[in-house]
Amino acid sequence: MTVVLGASAVVLSTYVSDTFMYLCGFTLTMVTFVAPVILMWAQKYKKWVKMITSTPFTHTAQSSEIRGPWDVAVPIVI
Repeated sequence: MTVVLGASAVVLSTYVSDTFMYLCGFTLTMVTFVAPVILMWAQKYKKWVKMITSTPFTHTAQSSEIRGPWDVAVPIVI
């Protein structure tokens, strides 16, 4: 489905201009293939990232997990 929609968008953009077609094709390729590869490559360095500034979120060095208001509620057992 992604291939069909992407290819049709690039083909239909030829009616606007060649430059726009190349821009659409380049953007589609970067977002679909290159960006996920870069994110997967950078994931292995996540545990070495240090928090320089103080933030309201907690960061544990052991699990390299950042928690914030976007997370699901975590019960605190006393």
